[in-house]
Amino acid sequence: MKNIILMFVFASLIACSSNDESIDPAQIPDPSVTLPDTLPFIPRKDIQLNEEEKLLPEATNTFAFNLIKTVYADETVRQPHKNILLSPLSANLALSMLNNGAAGKTREEIQQALGYGGVSPETINTYAQKLIDAMQTLDNRGVFESANSIWTQNGFPVLDAFKKLNQQYYEAEVQSVDFSKPSALSLINGWASEKTHGKIPEILESVDPETRLALLNALYFKGYWTTPFDKELTADAAFHASDGSEQMVPTMRQTAIQPYVKLENSAVTELNFGNRAFSLVVVLPDEGTSISTLVEQMDAGWWAKLTHELAMSGWEVDITIPRFKMEYDRMLADDLQALGMKEMFNKVAANFSGISPAPLFVSTVRQKTFARMDEEGMEAAAVTVIGMVGSAGIKFEHVDFKVNRPFMYFIKEQSTGLVSFTGVMNRIDN
Repeated sequence: MKNIILMFVFASLIACSSNDESIDPAQIPDPSVTLPDTLPFIPRKDIQLNEEEKLLPEATNTFAFNLIKTVYADETVRQPHKNILLSPLSANLALSMLNNGAAGKTREEIQQALGYGGVSPETINTYAQKLIDAMQTLDNRGVFESANSIWTQNGFPVLDAFKKLNQQYYEAEVQSVDFSKPSALSLINGWASEKTHGKIPEILESVDPETRLALLNALYFKGYWTTPFDKELTADAAFHASDGSEQMVPTMRQTAIQPYVKLENSAVTELNFGNRAFSLVVVLPDEGTSISTLVEQMDAGWWAKLTHELAMSGWEVDITIPRFKMEYDRMLADDLQALGMKEMFNKVAANFSGISPAPLFVSTVRQKTFARMDEEGMEAAAVTVIGMVGSAGIKFEHVDFKVNRPFMYFIKEQSTGLVSFTGVMNRIDN
């Protein structure tokens, strides 16, 4: 029987901001230009979750830290000085949508690895829907956009229930194409490029003519610092890379009142975007402490305690941090299997009867990411591809925070603490 290939393509892009009230599209700044000073400030609001959903952000972050640990452990063996950038949120959304078509042990393994255990798929879907809907309105001084689409092979039997679930919870567009023709690749890449403002211009180099379905999730996130860096203060400074070399790189500087926490073997500060709905958390290891030591101790509990302490702190922080731009590409199939998602890769045991009556299994999972930080703010982009084959007045203490050696960083949403991006900078690329 002829092999059937099913491709799920998920794209996500991020840079920072939002608010709970509806926003006039005319007020949203073009992400390619400087934020207008005249844009009104709308205070941050928390994402409203019910009692069951309030338990899920910690589970989502459990998956996030498990993923970074797994990838980091492998990369340090293969390429120990390589920069790493992952989007746990992109991978989570991709797998959550895939979960809508999984059944039996395949679904159990996916949900367990995501940290959701026995939570109902409906709750997972409504939780994802609330997150994405809210993130698009949390901060009017930045841009957060979400778009989804399903592309099906002409005549291939994809169950209506699977398509409707994605339409209902992820507002997915559904289109039919012929994957054996070059036009299908052009249409998919064109859609992804448009929805991500050109930051992910190509999510696939080619489309196997046996492809039967492609599902795309695109996120665009652009955030402007609450307190921008003065470009006049940016100057070349030394960055001590993990391989022992010294780089002279453009380094930004700013002194501001912001959160700061000193841990046993690292220091942490937090830079806010827009109305503080989103932020960048920078974790700097102490001199003589490796990134590996930090990664080993990180988990959802560590993150919850850290974010709580950051929320309670205030220091006058003199921060110096490099501008940077980087890209990262990772095949995630081995990492996901290491986290317990094994059956979905087994061509005999995989159960995706909720997608199609034809037997299917996951053959490949890949994620591409992009990040850029400068004096105005930050952008981050991710594409996750899942392929399937058938078969005031207060005096603050002062602290210097010189990011002149390898460091980690996280982009998070404030009210849930949800990690959307996490990175390891071993050297600076501009």
